[in-house]
Amino acid sequence: MNQMYERPDFVQYRAIWKMIRDAIEANVKTKTYLLDMVPSGDSEYDERRNRDYRERAIYYNFTGRTHAGLIGQMFYRDPQVDAPELLKSVIADIDGSGIAIEQQAKETAGVCAACGRYGLLVDYPRIEASVSRADIATGRVKPTVLLYQPEQIINWRTQRVGGKQRLTLVVLYEQYESEDDGFEQVMKDQWRVLRLTEAGYTMAVWRFGEDEKTLSAIEDGVVIRDSTGAPWREIPFIIGGSTNNDPGIDNPPLRPLAELNIGHLRNSADHEEALHMLGQPTPWASGITVEHKKQVMDDKPVLFGSRTFLMLPEGGQAGLITMPDSSALATAMESKEKRAASLGAKLIESQSTQRTATEANRSSMVEDSVLSTIAKNVSQAYMQALKWCQAFLGETGAVNFELSTDYDFNKMTPQERQILVAEWQAGGITDEEYRWNIRRSGVGYLDDKKWQRWKDERDNQEDGPDLDRGGENQAGQDE
Repeated sequence: MNQMYERPDFVQYRAIWKMIRDAIEANVKTKTYLLDMVPSGDSEYDERRNRDYRERAIYYNFTGRTHAGLIGQMFYRDPQVDAPELLKSVIADIDGSGIAIEQQAKETAGVCAACGRYGLLVDYPRIEASVSRADIATGRVKPTVLLYQPEQIINWRTQRVGGKQRLTLVVLYEQYESEDDGFEQVMKDQWRVLRLTEAGYTMAVWRFGEDEKTLSAIEDGVVIRDSTGAPWREIPFIIGGSTNNDPGIDNPPLRPLAELNIGHLRNSADHEEALHMLGQPTPWASGITVEHKKQVMDDKPVLFGSRTFLMLPEGGQAGLITMPDSSALATAMESKEKRAASLGAKLIESQSTQRTATEANRSSMVEDSVLSTIAKNVSQAYMQALKWCQAFLGETGAVNFELSTDYDFNKMTPQERQILVAEWQAGGITDEEYRWNIRRSGVGYLDDKKWQRWKDERDNQEDGPDLDRGGENQAGQDE
């Protein structure tokens, strides 16, 4: 049994994910992306020249800026979160480290926008029997939702169970703290194995033994149970993607932009090298003979510049060799910059065709965009995770988590708002439907409960004070 086995498709994409992350983090001035130049035979000179070649390259990080912009668009408006009271502590501290669900969701959306893949594990406390309602209410016993990077999901299997395709195996690569002297932490590898067996959902953790060669289980086949003590019948792990939330690996959305960005870097490195070698003008002269140099120039060096007088023989010429203002490298860089802007824009543009000449139906524009698909997939993943948390707690009630898919270019016009208000006032739509449209359009941001409180307070103010009663009170005070 090889718990460390890595699927071939995972191995293939791992290098792609690293390239994208390096492009976002500007960690690209390395031999991986800027190869050594042709050796001259002098190793010391070659080492210095290759170092200078990489240092002179200018990296325009449009991949990182685009990535940050995509996250900003998705979280320009706060996510809509609705959950029963017992889930509030989970939402406020989603992973047990004090991070709220909105903060973790932002990181999750960023990973999905970059690599097109991530994992969410709903982890439960180890219990052998049922827990009390008080333990759940105080948050002493509660589930957590853990985010896994695509590089950590090394193996998985699916099988049709009860007419539905389910995960039956997930292997996660992790690191744990082996030693800590208060100053230095020593981290080592471990593999978490999630299985769906006849006994239910089990978890095992494998680490290397003292010989650092043989894996041994520190937790082997522990059956995970809910708050009632019953075993789970599915693996509460979601593999999210930029296209679908299924185990298949989706093509990373930022891959074309990252590859273009690195190509732009290579053009820049060659361009800066050419400027360094040929950027300064190189003077030249022809027709100067040894005899002319001795007799006319007093056998002195040939000098160029405004403070010298160049005595050339009849038919002699002089000039300067310079780099052309528009070199092929500069043109290639400019072309890549234009393509990068186009690629970044296409991530938020719809792939569907407009059905009206005026393109008035802006909601259809975002329906199939890469960015809106990512937002919807992340929302669905967290919805499922919260439902699993809810099932563990034995709680019921509506659960909702939704990232905005209506971006700056998709706001309601004043005319559309007038129609919406008219339909609401006429009873054609409910308060909840009205508020849903108002929030999604960016006009309002309060959640329904806060809005209802504000509306009640306003209605009470509009009723006005009881003047007769107020007059009586005033008269009594005067007496």
